[in-house]
Amino acid sequence: MPLTVGIREHAAQSPLPSGGERRPRRRSLFTWVEVASVVSVALLATIVFTDFADPGVTDASDYVSSFYVAGRLAATGQFDRLYPGPDAASFRDSPFNESAHQLLPRLRKETTTNFMYPPVVAWVFAPLSVLPPHVSLLVWQAISLLALGLACVLLSRTTDARARDLFLLSALFLPTFMAIVIGQAGILFGLLPLTAGYWLVSRGSPVAGGFAWAALALKPQFLPAAGLMSMAYAVTGRMRLLAGMILGLCAWLVLNYFLVPDGTFAAWIRSLRVSDAIFSNDEYQVPVHLLASIPADLMMRFSPETRVSLKPVLYGLSVGLGLLALWQCRKILRSHQPEQLGRLAVFTTSMAILPLTSPHLLYYDLVILFPTGLILLDSQWRTPPLKALRRMVMVSWSSIGAYFLFFSFVGSYSPSSLILLGILFAAWMLFLQKAVDVSALPVWRDADRD
Repeated sequence: MPLTVGIREHAAQSPLPSGGERRPRRRSLFTWVEVASVVSVALLATIVFTDFADPGVTDASDYVSSFYVAGRLAATGQFDRLYPGPDAASFRDSPFNESAHQLLPRLRKETTTNFMYPPVVAWVFAPLSVLPPHVSLLVWQAISLLALGLACVLLSRTTDARARDLFLLSALFLPTFMAIVIGQAGILFGLLPLTAGYWLVSRGSPVAGGFAWAALALKPQFLPAAGLMSMAYAVTGRMRLLAGMILGLCAWLVLNYFLVPDGTFAAWIRSLRVSDAIFSNDEYQVPVHLLASIPADLMMRFSPETRVSLKPVLYGLSVGLGLLALWQCRKILRSHQPEQLGRLAVFTTSMAILPLTSPHLLYYDLVILFPTGLILLDSQWRTPPLKALRRMVMVSWSSIGAYFLFFSFVGSYSPSSLILLGILFAAWMLFLQKAVDVSALPVWRDADRD
């Protein structure tokens, strides 16, 4: 007997409440959309107030002290000052740090600035560097909001979730707010190309999707997420996604070769060794409570001497976890599960593994997990057997939000970031295992026969 018929018969046999009328369903005092609308207005007001209440304060923001300075150096042709010299062991005496303190007189002397992005990124900020720092920051924040809106539109076209609901949902995902308020590049250089590639893959254009994912090289910390999903498709015999990504990376290398002076790209490659020292040396005083990376968090809890021997162990475990995810994603993609559901499960797995394996991830970088909100809004994931997977995503989102409120209003508590990462690890493992179990259910084979 069909499920819908059974429901109708059950309804026909059920007695009505006294009076012959159904009781009206009570409406919640507040819906999540109303809460998100209020929160979004409050967050926008906070951003504008922060930028203009005391403009000099924004000199210490990530955008002004890094991207704005890099844009000014690119605009004036001083690419040789973007990165430390070949023998440098620290950013403290680098030409970039000197330029930042000359350009931003209110920047504290003890602050060490750096630019760890590819040199072509500096060109992006060159036009914005002609504005006063606080105005330039506001313009960049507006660009980030537009990029977020476009990402929501693209994501909405892959499921039945509405773009408006996704945009409002982003107000409740606090890494998004943090990334915008300090002017980070994770939305434009990370979230937007990631969602654009996923949208193209869902439309049946894997080569174009892989090409779009190559743009994640502008935010290299996020590139492994796209790489894992591309490899998952490749090991099932579908090579076009990986081919498109390789083609896009080649184009990215060509851009870096022709748009920046000779030797600048090589200087960036050399600087990666110095940037890795930020998480393995006490000189930079990285706030442990902002770390969103299990390898980095664990290393920061040991002495610098111990970190040297601990690093290859942790990085090796990260690679092992990635291989496990690759094998399990292969099972999901080879199952009889509908393509849309399997694709989103693998996409979620590939994004959510980043905090567990990436060595250089901070709290605001968790904005890369925002597309998992599709599972929260898509109606298909609210019914068995997918409901259990949705519950794991809800646990992750709730933990990330609660952690932001904790360190904002309570203060940093040494083990707190590791507790959050432990929850994210457990939720990821459960999600991956349940996704494999769900993909193997006989119901999908029966649906194929029908």
